[in-house]
Amino acid sequence: MSLRPILGPAGSGKTKKLFETAIKEAGKNPETMYYFLVPEQFSLQTQYDLLSVHPKGGILNIDVTSMARLANAAFTKLSGMKHEFIPEIGKSMIIKKVLNDCGDKLVLYGRNAKHTGFVAEVKALLSELFQYGITEEDLAQAVKDSEKEPMLKRKLQDALTLMAGFRTCLGDRLMTNESMYDAFASVLEKSGIADNAVFILDGFTGFTPSQSNLLKEFMRLGKDVYVSFTIDEKSVHPSLPEYDVFHMSMEALTKLEKLAEEAGCDVKKPVFTDYDKYSSENLKALERGLFRTGTAKTTWDRSVVIYSASDVTEETKRTAAEIERLVRTQG
Repeated sequence: MSLRPILGPAGSGKTKKLFETAIKEAGKNPETMYYFLVPEQFSLQTQYDLLSVHPKGGILNIDVTSMARLANAAFTKLSGMKHEFIPEIGKSMIIKKVLNDCGDKLVLYGRNAKHTGFVAEVKALLSELFQYGITEEDLAQAVKDSEKEPMLKRKLQDALTLMAGFRTCLGDRLMTNESMYDAFASVLEKSGIADNAVFILDGFTGFTPSQSNLLKEFMRLGKDVYVSFTIDEKSVHPSLPEYDVFHMSMEALTKLEKLAEEAGCDVKKPVFTDYDKYSSENLKALERGLFRTGTAKTTWDRSVVIYSASDVTEETKRTAAEIERLVRTQG
């Protein structure tokens, strides 16, 4: 069991390195399953890219998927699970019921309960709270701690009322998608998915607490865990300041290393990639200097264009027109 970080700045070949590793190792170990995990919106594109560079044009023991899809595969395998996940429309219906039942108990938001769009706002709020593991006890304590800030206290009290009502409606049988990762982590060992498996994570900037708990189980039960983060070699430092462009990546890496230690997993020395993706010197300079100081100057080669738009509509039209022009003139 080991955690193997793959690090490098944007365009340095981190995904390319992971592709090469997965293809090479999967060929040598046909009995091992390699799960290439990416954010949901990138799964199909990543699968296509991996197939495009695979020398045999096909993959047998490499599964390009997302955490949510892998969780659903585990739940399908364990068909006896008692919980049922509710869709987004079901969540909205439950929130409407909670607002009808508890609307008069809302100190601050009571008058907004019937306004258009308020259900969506409540759903977004509850989703955030569930994703980051905030419980009713946490909110109750926050209410007590905000005695000197009346407005904040009323907001927290209403959030507590909404969460309590929502959980009451869910009961013991229903579960939200935000609870999926915790449920997956609890049955991962029983499902057998992690047995002799290698997990490869790419395209993530960080992980929620529930995702972190799942990754800890990956490291405890799996064979190896590869993970990539966008950060250059000189920025890899535990005390990287918050304003640094790579602070988020460094924070996620530090948390994963701590989880690996808790799981009894070896942390390997990071591998830094140096593949040069950009052919334009301007793009190279932009990558090296964006939000950073003390960078070298370069001569403008017209590959980077900056313009000002009055609103989002004008910006979108200008961008679409430029894309069309490039397609027509350069293919």
